[in-house]
Amino acid sequence: VTGSYFPLTELGTAQAFTLTQTADTTDTTDFATAQANGGFNTMRQTLATVAIELSQFYSVAAEFHAALLARDELIIQINPDGAYTGASPTAYSIARGYFKPVTDNYEGDVGGDENESITFNLSVPQSPATLETPFTWEHGSATTLNQAIQDLLSAFLTQAEVQVQYLPNGVTTAGQGGKEGNAVVTEISLSGGVDVMNEFTVSLQGTGALALTS
Repeated sequence: VTGSYFPLTELGTAQAFTLTQTADTTDTTDFATAQANGGFNTMRQTLATVAIELSQFYSVAAEFHAALLARDELIIQINPDGAYTGASPTAYSIARGYFKPVTDNYEGDVGGDENESITFNLSVPQSPATLETPFTWEHGSATTLNQAIQDLLSAFLTQAEVQVQYLPNGVTTAGQGGKEGNAVVTEISLSGGVDVMNEFTVSLQGTGALALTS
């Protein structure tokens, strides 16, 4: 036994989930920068927040009220393509982190089943001291996740800028109204469920000068 694995189990009776990854920004524009770039703001990504919301039908054996009261810390892993299987998997992308439940809500109608909605916020453990990060994404060499999404996830985690283009006519030819510049990722979230496809949504904040595509 090497200790390089986690025993995993399905969490509760979940039917849908939302993974929300957001980041604050700081305006770093100063007089010299604004004068040099033609008057454009420059932005820097700062504090990042990660939360998970699970929706499930109520079950006494799978409810989270006790975990909420106990402030339990969980390692939650999301595998959007469901391909993290086998002894040496390569075709996968997973998000994994330390979380604690912070809200546990119930609702239902007369005669119907109760529904439970649980929100987990990212938790930063005090130990072990060797912990590299409380949350990360990992991609296997044969993952089917779109490369652009992989790049945006990496930029969110490393607070890096990405180059973006807006092409109203779908081409980069000069004179077609295309714009390009740099941006920071302020939100990249993933939602999915039993009867729906997994879907990423992304929000970007431009930083620095905006130029015409050439």
